[in-house]
Amino acid sequence: MNPIPLEHLNPEQREAVLCYQGPLQIIAGAGTGKTRVITTRIAYMLAKGIAPGGIAAMTFTNKAAKEMRERLQGLVHKQDQKLAAKVFMGTFHKFCIMLLREWHETIELDRRFKIINQNDQLEFIRKAYAEANLPCTGRPEDTLAQISLFKGNLQTPADVLSMSSIEKREELHIVYAFYNRYLQLNHAIDFDDCIFKTVELLRDHPEVCVQIRAKYPYILVDEYQDTSLSQLTILECLVPRDGNICVVGDDDQSIYSWRGAMYETIARFGRLFPTFRMIKLEQNYRSTSPILDAANAVIRNNVKRQSKSLWSSRADKAPLELYSFSTPEEEAAMVARRCRDLQSSGVALADIVILYRTNGQSREIEQALMEKRLPCKVYGGKSFFGRREVQDYIAYLRTVSNPQDTMAFWRIINTPPRGIGIRAQEKLKASAAEAGLAPLRYLLHQHEQGTLEHTSLSRFADKISTLSRERLHAPDEVRQFCGRILEEFELSGYYRSQSKNEKINLDRIQRLNSIPTWLERYSLEWFGEEKSISVQQLVDAVSLEDPSDQEEERNHISLMTVHAAKGLEFQYVFLVGLEDGVLPHKNSLKGEALDEERRLFYVGITRAKKHLILSYSQGKVLHNTNHAQQPSRFLDELPDTDLERHLYNSEEEINKRRSKTLSCLSSLRQELVFK
Repeated sequence: MNPIPLEHLNPEQREAVLCYQGPLQIIAGAGTGKTRVITTRIAYMLAKGIAPGGIAAMTFTNKAAKEMRERLQGLVHKQDQKLAAKVFMGTFHKFCIMLLREWHETIELDRRFKIINQNDQLEFIRKAYAEANLPCTGRPEDTLAQISLFKGNLQTPADVLSMSSIEKREELHIVYAFYNRYLQLNHAIDFDDCIFKTVELLRDHPEVCVQIRAKYPYILVDEYQDTSLSQLTILECLVPRDGNICVVGDDDQSIYSWRGAMYETIARFGRLFPTFRMIKLEQNYRSTSPILDAANAVIRNNVKRQSKSLWSSRADKAPLELYSFSTPEEEAAMVARRCRDLQSSGVALADIVILYRTNGQSREIEQALMEKRLPCKVYGGKSFFGRREVQDYIAYLRTVSNPQDTMAFWRIINTPPRGIGIRAQEKLKASAAEAGLAPLRYLLHQHEQGTLEHTSLSRFADKISTLSRERLHAPDEVRQFCGRILEEFELSGYYRSQSKNEKINLDRIQRLNSIPTWLERYSLEWFGEEKSISVQQLVDAVSLEDPSDQEEERNHISLMTVHAAKGLEFQYVFLVGLEDGVLPHKNSLKGEALDEERRLFYVGITRAKKHLILSYSQGKVLHNTNHAQQPSRFLDELPDTDLERHLYNSEEEINKRRSKTLSCLSSLRQELVFK
């Protein structure tokens, strides 16, 4: 392979590329070119004769893996690109799924196991509570998050039962166990199982571990600070203590403890691989010096961290701006005005982001931007098809159209509850397997033969059988047929009482009722060419389009949480809602939790390339009562140099605005007089 030029690297980056044998830890601050280092390092290894199939580079997002792949292809010569394509580049989960597919028999997994999404996971949680006759007093999302943490810490349901520090441990033990049974029933695993079961594979089958270790002698890990205990265990299994492992991370950007990440992994690396080398990347290529000075000053207050100080050689040095307002509405109005001013000065809206701590803070900002007719996109919201009730409806359509669609069948067989619990489902699954049929095909066959003893199963099979024979000859028949699904399976009635919040129930019913009408409109184009359509064609329709989708404005302002912004960068960053109890969050005001909130603030600051505007409000209205708010304690940690303060609710600012208004009125009066 052709040699790789290294002239574009700074001395520390070059050292990291050349050091490709043995354990290496790269501490890469925000914007210091870590992706450039990783890809150049892989290209250099290939040039040195390292077999591409023996290199596994693990990332934490598909987007990062794609960017890495594209950069690697751009680094190597054209004739070497096929060779470079053989390097594994993907997420931890993708790597583990690849291993589980290859060794599925060893780990007793079905060869065609499915990986379910969060909507299906939440459905299994609800079913687990119902099966256990337990009231789900909290949110299913919270239970799922707790189970995710258990799996991330390699804890089984039996382990939970012995954990005295966990609240509701008996309830969680039961629900966790039923949840896993629903996964097995559906030949499915969740994302946490990708890692959990890979650990089982490597730990419980040392002969397999030896083979995989020999296959991948070179391991690279991006965003190492975000690794969980289970992911770290995989690395321990795959890499000997003096093995060829390179990890790239920044403990100052460890902000995911709530999903199992441990910022201590940076310090732990040296204990796992005692012969390691450490290289620090501190030259920042993203941000201006005032932005970096602010970031350094804030994060320095965290004691448990690897010492480093970001610096930049950029010449532009626009100061940071800090605004104080009376209310969130005033704050939002200012942000919208500044965005309009930036647009007027030629700034592309795609270069602007508005960051906040929680999704609930976006409402005032979004409304203010709409008033200024500024296109924006809120990231992190739930789509129409992400809703539980819509997922259920689609599962009914899929089941009616395809008796082989086992995942959809198990989703709706007891939704709404019709007395077909997990024991009956497991019995049905076993009987179907013995007969060599998919569960629904077996059920329909038994119904035709008149041998179904379970009354609820018989009624369910009869409805599915009747609906599956339909062919639709006009758009209004589509609407009527889709409405029949709602009626036959009593979906509207079921969702009329699923929440204590009447508005939530009403919204769910409205979403369900909108589907038949939308499918009727959608079917118009089908009937232009065909005399009739099948239910399967309706399924294809809802699979390909989302009725809530709108054509996205490409040039828009982005609104997102700081968590969602990690890994991104923008020319102009507004960091809003900087009050104590918000950032830092009210539940994270002490100890390590406060340190993580400070890291979150640091991440928000370092998203800015050119200009950073910070803001907070001194009060808000809750339940018709005014509540005073204190500015975030982190703002006191900012350096005074290169920081402009604007107190919009101060007497001085009020007088300035009054003088400006009086001046405008005086000018207008003179114009009228002269006319």
